[in-house]
Amino acid sequence: MKKIILLLIIFAGAISAIAQPAISGTSLIEFEENNATWKGSVSSLAAFLAAGGGTVVSVTVTNANGLNGTVANSTSTPNITLSTTVTGMVKANGTAFSAATSGTDYSAGTSALATGILKSTTTTGALTIAVAGDFPTLNQSTTGSAATLTTPRNIYGGSFNGSADVTGIIASTYGGTGNGFTKFTGATTAEKTYTLPNASATILTDAAAVTAAQGGTGQTVYAVGDVLYASTTTALSKLAGIATGNALITGGVGVAPSYGKIGLTTHVSGTLAITNGGTNLTAVGADVTLMGSNGSANIYYTPARTNTSAAIGWTRSGSTLNFNLPDADASFPGIVSTGTQTMAGAKTFSGAVTVQGLATESAGSVATATASVAAYNAVGVMDGSHIAVASNTTLDHTHNTVNISTLTADITLSLPACNATRDGWQYFFFKDGTDVFAAIIDPNAAETFTDGATTKSLYSAGNNASCKCRSSDSKWYFSR
Repeated sequence: MKKIILLLIIFAGAISAIAQPAISGTSLIEFEENNATWKGSVSSLAAFLAAGGGTVVSVTVTNANGLNGTVANSTSTPNITLSTTVTGMVKANGTAFSAATSGTDYSAGTSALATGILKSTTTTGALTIAVAGDFPTLNQSTTGSAATLTTPRNIYGGSFNGSADVTGIIASTYGGTGNGFTKFTGATTAEKTYTLPNASATILTDAAAVTAAQGGTGQTVYAVGDVLYASTTTALSKLAGIATGNALITGGVGVAPSYGKIGLTTHVSGTLAITNGGTNLTAVGADVTLMGSNGSANIYYTPARTNTSAAIGWTRSGSTLNFNLPDADASFPGIVSTGTQTMAGAKTFSGAVTVQGLATESAGSVATATASVAAYNAVGVMDGSHIAVASNTTLDHTHNTVNISTLTADITLSLPACNATRDGWQYFFFKDGTDVFAAIIDPNAAETFTDGATTKSLYSAGNNASCKCRSSDSKWYFSR
């Protein structure tokens, strides 16, 4: 078995060697330079490579800017050695090296200074030890006594000389309460004003219920749902809530209200008018009728369906209410019938769609692939238009494959603006002519290709390329 495989491999190699011709001086190679492409022969490439060459004659070093240099073997394999002419600390100004100055370009350090507090000189940055004169003198008084006041003073009506604590109750004439058992609490974050009447009065408190005579209710406890009502001319009472579905009913003049059911025969009379939310009708309509309005009164309608090419909607004819539901067409929505129809507007189908017959599209189509299904799957050959050009041409939506015929001068193929509308647009170019002129592919206005080139040029018969719009930055992909 191994011998058979070896023979097959040798035979396949022999076939490959026979099928592939040898490279000769007339073999063609594709070249690219400055965004232009063409084809040239191997002999032309060999002649170009043989014409090149050059050598280094001599290398020297110029001594300047704080640097010196020497060169060994200056005419063959140069070896350059650099050294500086600066002694000490080196500084640079962006052009040359020079010696740095102590106290100006850097501090001399503190090793030669005595122990103490360092200070820095503003103009030079030099460091020295601070002396007493460098610090301010602080003045303060240390005389006096805190035992007693030389002259006693009255505080809120009581004499005070500092020998004892201030005690006693502050009288109302000094802003106090005059009562040792009164305490106030109130604002905690900012000053607040509380205005009292300019008269002797009793302050209402939460220690007792505020009576009706005082503007209160006289009640201290409520149950959820309680309703207050006047039980006498000077008192309020509570009416407790009852089960849901009951209404508050007056008991008459001078009688307490109560909860109960609204009696339709005792509390409601007459036919409820339309203005009161009723129908103003006293009987039901016939079987399979709808209650509606004719614009002035409520009546009962008999429903029916029409199929007129008009908008879906309702119309009235006497006591018949017609619902128009037409077949969908290019002007009106409706139902999908089994006949020929022309529809308008965008449609979205969430499932698979099968078209048995020719599908004609006049405004393009968009297909989105999924992880398991391709955007387009053509079972068989695909068709595409092609246009031959031999002069300057501005490409648009009518172009796809552009065949470049024999040229008598360079021509320009102008691409349309690469924007969101044309995102993904792609053109194919094929050079058919055997001339030596260029087909220059030029993006719109200031647009460029993705590599920054402003144009691309195609030479030589058999050369081809494609361009594809990337609208995110208005650039064109270019590939050969």
